[in-house]
Amino acid sequence: MTLKKSSPDAFSSMFYRSCRKIILIPIAAFLFLFSNTFEVILDIINHCFTSDNTRIGYFWDNISNMGDGWHGLLCGFVGVFAGVLLFSFATSKKQCNVVFSLGLSRRKIFLANFLAGIVPFYAAVLLAAFFELLGVYCVGYTITATLVKLAAYYVLSVLSVYTLAFTMTSVAFAFSGNIIEGFAFSLIFALFPGMADTFFKLIRDIFTLGGTVLDEVSWNFENPFFFFGDFTRTRDDFVVPGMSECFYKSEPYNMTLQDFSGIITGFALAAVIFTLGFVMFKKRRNEISGSFGRAKGMNRICGVLVGIYAMTLVSMFFETDIFDSGDRLLAHNQGGVLTYLALLLFFVIGYFVFRMVFGNKRKLIVKRMPKMILASAVALAIVTTAFSTGFFGYSSKIPEADEVASIEFTFDINRPYAGMGDYIGIHRNQKYGYAPLTAFDDSPGLSYTVEGGLGMIYSNYPIFTVTDRESIEKLINIHKEFVADGKIKDTASDACGVNFGIAYTLKNGKTVTRYYTETTQSTAKELMKLSDLDCVLKSSSSNIFGDDEYNNKYDEDGNVISSEIDEFDTPNVYAYSKSLAGAVYLGKVTNELKDALLKDIQNLSTEDIFFHSAEDEIGVISMGYESNFGNVVDYQLYEEIQKNFNINPMNIGDRIDVSFSLTNVDFKSFVITKKMTNTIKYLTDNDLMKYFESKYTANDVKSVKLATKAETVNRSNSQMLPLFAAAYGFAKENEFFNENTDRGFVHYFERYVNNEITNKSTIQKILDNCFIYGYCGNDYRIVEVSYTDGSIATYCITGEVYNSLFK
Repeated sequence: MTLKKSSPDAFSSMFYRSCRKIILIPIAAFLFLFSNTFEVILDIINHCFTSDNTRIGYFWDNISNMGDGWHGLLCGFVGVFAGVLLFSFATSKKQCNVVFSLGLSRRKIFLANFLAGIVPFYAAVLLAAFFELLGVYCVGYTITATLVKLAAYYVLSVLSVYTLAFTMTSVAFAFSGNIIEGFAFSLIFALFPGMADTFFKLIRDIFTLGGTVLDEVSWNFENPFFFFGDFTRTRDDFVVPGMSECFYKSEPYNMTLQDFSGIITGFALAAVIFTLGFVMFKKRRNEISGSFGRAKGMNRICGVLVGIYAMTLVSMFFETDIFDSGDRLLAHNQGGVLTYLALLLFFVIGYFVFRMVFGNKRKLIVKRMPKMILASAVALAIVTTAFSTGFFGYSSKIPEADEVASIEFTFDINRPYAGMGDYIGIHRNQKYGYAPLTAFDDSPGLSYTVEGGLGMIYSNYPIFTVTDRESIEKLINIHKEFVADGKIKDTASDACGVNFGIAYTLKNGKTVTRYYTETTQSTAKELMKLSDLDCVLKSSSSNIFGDDEYNNKYDEDGNVISSEIDEFDTPNVYAYSKSLAGAVYLGKVTNELKDALLKDIQNLSTEDIFFHSAEDEIGVISMGYESNFGNVVDYQLYEEIQKNFNINPMNIGDRIDVSFSLTNVDFKSFVITKKMTNTIKYLTDNDLMKYFESKYTANDVKSVKLATKAETVNRSNSQMLPLFAAAYGFAKENEFFNENTDRGFVHYFERYVNNEITNKSTIQKILDNCFIYGYCGNDYRIVEVSYTDGSIATYCITGEVYNSLFK
């Protein structure tokens, strides 16, 4: 240690000595940033590139294209390294004694080392930025306000991330006893922004009605380390100069304050942590240096943070399928006593384990744990109560129609042809002839993009947009019904599951987002009526034959107007009677059939689709390829099916005994009802209606089982969608599943339903009143029919029919 007590300015001496200690860091930072400027200028000169008025220039382009996260990772690493170099003296008993004996107050010692880590690095970055702007100017670009904003964004981004990482590390090491504690405390601090934000969103999602884990604004407060890669990846307004063919298609993007929100967050957190460290360093005990577990204050703070992180992890489990394959352990918006106890337990475990590992007087820690548990229980009770009672009006806030510019919404019980693909609408895989339509499966993902608009990161359901006053008012009224229903008990007689997301864009630019997963049956019916909105109808016509292999033609609004069939790549058509037992091959898809189906589907109302009577159903038309039969059943059965049923080639009228489900993702299936006059005319004119006649009667049935939709899978009402889709499993498939139960195949009725009906008269009445697709209330009964040939089918009857037969 060369600093002398007699120095005329001990503070300056310590500052300059510390600067020399880390001088290589700002020098390396300058050379790294300046190399980008030098490289780009040489590239422009060598290739004779000139500026173009349609472009605003560039700033550190090579660095901006390093890749996602590298900016934050590199700047953060440099900040951590600088913090360790300057404050690791606090973890050494010998060095600490020397530094504290140099005639400076502890606060000045802290400040001198902190400034040594800040000032040289800032100077290096600002100098590199000056040369970059100078280089841009020298090659012919005008230094516009837009370019200055871009430069400010990058410069402040680098400084913000470095400052936060350096500050966290500095304070952590300043109050640590050894290197291990210093790195551990630094890591815990670094995790705080993201974990705290995640915990807040998850708790709101679990406890608050309509709460959503997704951001409602594009401000970035939770990601102060890796935020600015997101901006550069989504902005095409700043053109790399080497790409001379790139021109603006629109006006340059005008950066706003919220684009700088991640930067602001970084500086704000750094300021708070620095202030706490600067103030408290005066009271830091010298005797903790070189020891382990004696940094009491830091241990307690980090113990609380670790407890919060443990609660965050268990909250994530509540939002996933980890505890219960297929559904969430606890329903969205249904957090209660069990959730509270789980959160408290994990907080206590996280806190206790951390204190026992990093603490010193472990017996005292154990002795004081009851008080800590009591205090934690009270604090968590206050937090969860605040969220569960509406989070200060959050759950009841609904914009007025006059305030709304547009609404984006998504729901899983829309028109079954409004989006085709895996798990959309009625499309889900089945086993044993039954596909229970449970809620919370692959719930829709609403998320704001960087630009602030509402888009989809991942969703199995389509998102629709409305801007007209009538549709906006209809959606607001439905939203009000969800709020009026409030939190619903899982077992309530009127409860049912839905996925409904709604996002308002207000005229003042603000947004409001809500997401629900359960409601009453009456509200669900109103929700289903949204299928009649123009935006949903248009989606239906755009998606029903939207695959490339169908070679569609579209009008100016994007609606399908005709379909040209490619004779070499044309799907097959199969007919199923209402019994669903066996497909009948009807030939290749024709333009006439597709046009007839399209006209009918566009004309069907919500009432026609979901609430038709059993008598209205004629059967099902499915479209697909012969190879898809290998996906309908287990892959190992495919070769056997080909061998036994000779599905290729086929003649019109050939019967193919394979399993069937309206929920199968490999076929586009259409429930044919009497309202579909165009399709019926096509079938009649081509002598195909005869293949929809069912020859199955009660004499072909071995037994029947009845149960509510919730009883069939041993779940609560709020976990079941108010919808039913029939299915059929042929004998060999069922035999295969029975022999391979270890692979996760579940025969739901065999596991959960004990009743059995064998009376032929009763069975016939049930068959006569069954329907294969539509709304399914809690008092309806799912019907499992076991045929004498070993096949199994599921149908549905209304509660009224059930009561007339059995009460």
